[in-house]
Amino acid sequence: MGIRFGIAKTVARGLHWGLTNVARRAGATLPGKMAMRLDPQVIQHARGVLRSGSVVVAGTNGKTTCTNLLADSLEQAGFSVCCNRTGANLAYGVASALLECRGADWGVLESDELWLGRTLPALQPNYLVLLNLFRDQLDRCGEIDHIQDVIVRALSESPRTVLVYNADDPLCAMVARRVGEVPVRKDVPSIAFGVVEPLNLEQNAVSDTTMCQVCNAMMEYDYRQYGQLGAYRCPECGFARPALQFAARDVRFNVDGLQFNVSRETLLLNDSEESARLNTIVGTNVSRETFSTDTFAEVAREVVREVAHEVARETPGEAVYKAADKVACETQGAMVRKTADEAKSEAPTIEIPDSADTCFPVHTKLAGNYMVYNLLAVSAAAICVGCAPQDVQRAIDNFNPKNGRLQDYKIGQHRVLLNLAKNPTGFNQNLRIVVQRVTANTVPTHTAGVTNASKEVTHDDATAAEIDAAKFVTSDTLSATNAPAGVQNSECAIALFINDNNVDGHDISWIWDIDFEELQQLSGAHIYVGGIRKNDLQVRLKYAGVKAQLINKMSDVFAAAAAGEFPQNADVYAVANYTALAPVREELNALQNAPQSLPQSESQSEPQSLTQSAPQNAPQSASQSLPQSELQSAPQSLSQNEPQSVSCACERATSAQTNVSRETFSDDTRTAKFAKSPSLSSENSILTASNPSTTPNTTSTWNPPITSNPPNSPVVIAHMFPDLLNLYGDGGNVRILEQRLRWRGIPVRVQRVEHNQTVDLNKVDLVFLGGGPDREQSLAAKQLMAMRDQLTHFAQAGGPILAICGGYQILGNTWLSSEGEVPGLGVLNIETRRAGTSTDRLIDNIVLDSPLAKHPVVGYENHASCTYLAPDMQPFGRVISRTGHGNNSESCADGAIANSVVGTYLHGALLSKNPEVADWLLQRALARYAARTGVPAIALEPLDDSVELAANDFMVQKLV
Repeated sequence: MGIRFGIAKTVARGLHWGLTNVARRAGATLPGKMAMRLDPQVIQHARGVLRSGSVVVAGTNGKTTCTNLLADSLEQAGFSVCCNRTGANLAYGVASALLECRGADWGVLESDELWLGRTLPALQPNYLVLLNLFRDQLDRCGEIDHIQDVIVRALSESPRTVLVYNADDPLCAMVARRVGEVPVRKDVPSIAFGVVEPLNLEQNAVSDTTMCQVCNAMMEYDYRQYGQLGAYRCPECGFARPALQFAARDVRFNVDGLQFNVSRETLLLNDSEESARLNTIVGTNVSRETFSTDTFAEVAREVVREVAHEVARETPGEAVYKAADKVACETQGAMVRKTADEAKSEAPTIEIPDSADTCFPVHTKLAGNYMVYNLLAVSAAAICVGCAPQDVQRAIDNFNPKNGRLQDYKIGQHRVLLNLAKNPTGFNQNLRIVVQRVTANTVPTHTAGVTNASKEVTHDDATAAEIDAAKFVTSDTLSATNAPAGVQNSECAIALFINDNNVDGHDISWIWDIDFEELQQLSGAHIYVGGIRKNDLQVRLKYAGVKAQLINKMSDVFAAAAAGEFPQNADVYAVANYTALAPVREELNALQNAPQSLPQSESQSEPQSLTQSAPQNAPQSASQSLPQSELQSAPQSLSQNEPQSVSCACERATSAQTNVSRETFSDDTRTAKFAKSPSLSSENSILTASNPSTTPNTTSTWNPPITSNPPNSPVVIAHMFPDLLNLYGDGGNVRILEQRLRWRGIPVRVQRVEHNQTVDLNKVDLVFLGGGPDREQSLAAKQLMAMRDQLTHFAQAGGPILAICGGYQILGNTWLSSEGEVPGLGVLNIETRRAGTSTDRLIDNIVLDSPLAKHPVVGYENHASCTYLAPDMQPFGRVISRTGHGNNSESCADGAIANSVVGTYLHGALLSKNPEVADWLLQRALARYAARTGVPAIALEPLDDSVELAANDFMVQKLV
């Protein structure tokens, strides 16, 4: 600590004042960013303002909610708190919160998982609360193994920090196991929390780990809650859910919220001597050195202009320059003291209090099954730092962060619920909230002890306790699949927003891991999609059997109600990812505060929160779809980003070698004309859909042309190892292939071939292989190698195979596993090797000119290996976009084609924006089906692909 810290603190506080009072914007990140440029150790130097210590909250989902609830609990207990409540969770946000704080008992600070490597060693917190680890923003964060490594290293460099973790998550439990083996932490405990009983939740398809991280065996579950959370064990090595110190018991859900009991399972940590020894955080000796005015002013003058220009770049305007100049003037002549709040040689010891309340109830009106884990984590952490159970409950009762997380609005007569979702697990839980609310009035209730059956309790034969118990239901009865068939749901509107800015992650393939099919149960729902990637959402919903209309902003939803599309008192639900959330929230704030912003009835009562009981709206028939209005300017965060000026892989290539023949690709690839390979016959061409720019905002695929004389037996698609190979939503390709057959009236059966299962490829018409994490990919490869002869014969006989990423590599002669280069199946004459000495991954949006499609082929790549084609191999396509690499950084091409086998690095649902490629594969599957069954050849009738091609065109215009 020294003069640079003094300058950093003064500049940060002045900048915060200027941003909030002059620029009228939040000062949650930029002050800390500037301060860290002036003093990289500013967090370490500023932590002295926290008298008792700090708690850091991390995890994929729920960080902001848990951070705010924990801070509220401490304040209810009488402590003063420093907290980054807005969710600014990079190191800059942590620094901003500390520098703005004039002194507090506790710091409760949210941190991004990847930034724990900087925040934890600098802050040396008393506790780290680890909520969960789900797959999220793979292009930015990488695989979960990498995040685990970051957390373990961070805790190794903050050795006295006690880990409070979700033991129901095997990924978090593995972090606890690893940090327990770190020598400098051998005496430091970890505190486990979890749910000790099944919640009887309907399971989503996605789980972010299926294998034991100790021995690579497949995990087994006594029960799963959602994702990978549950009571797990490894049958091989014995790795299992650890013993719990805090447990949720007697969990009950109802339409008004949820309740459960927090049980303190293990009280060993309450021993005062042990607690004092383990939980002490060594403080810093802080001296009060005084620097001269001249010295301080000289350094201040050197840095303040740099800060002003940096601020102006992020917040343009003369007012910001003036604010920075004001800071400079006030800084001149100031005196800086090397101080924390007060000089001290040691921070006070922190003990887990020995309370008589070994079991206490928690209840909330907040919606969502995941809130059980959030509230349990808050309860465990609050008790550890000295709060009483009643402090936690008061914080929950008063919780209203108004930050877009489960935030309620009243817009006209509409009750509106806004929430954040940024990955498949979070989005699936949001959909559950919506489905539960809409179907709650039509679903029978029963007690938590009864599964998959209703229990009717009448006043004639029940006690008051039984009647009260009957009001509660488990989540399985609230799920969409348990709603009575044919029930007409109350009408509502659901608006979904997806952006792909840097903070969101440019790769949105994760939307294909969301169970949008649940929305089919909501017969009265009107679905709208917005944000930069709204076209992709519309495609995803189309293949879920759900029509969605494009919108530019939230007010378009209310305009639809005013136009009579749905009732003006219907509930509205809005779900948005990171950068889409802020403009939606700002717009809702403005609409709510504007007088008579929407048509209103003559009388209306104050609504209950949407996190409470569902409305009793009478079902009304939906009107015609709202016509697509002229394009309006959306909020900046929702508008299309201009692509960066980056040369394509072909332009960057330094090698003269290429596997792309001139006969296959034309030179003029940046025009709208895409050359066809003469090696492909005319029968391979796909019918071109109508111009997407003139297509109305509706889909006609709900009444598709029916194939004449459809076969009696189904076409069979083998989905190989979906439990291992589905890292990037690749399974969406199978869904697309299946739907495109069903829409034509052709029967189809998807055969899921999971780990340790076999399949007779003689009875299969199309094979799909996805990509997976290294561990899962290696396990799948072993089984595929055992099927080598079958797969080779299938390919040589003209059987179509689509292989993505890891699956594509395994089809080659050699591929790169976690053990190095290993033999592949040899179906494709390709080799995959490490990318030289570079550790950079090849990650970006990509557009190809492919011989399989008249339209450009659009996708996303994310791989660390480089694949090289033999001279006789034809690539899947040539890179024509300003971004993207393909097989490697030299060939300017992606993938490979051999007979009816297609391999590519374009992951996610490759076929979603490339229907011509999907039909190319299906035509070959039908040819194999005809040969296999002896039925006449079946021709594919054209479909209306306007929605898919609109999404394709959006990305082409952005990238090419």
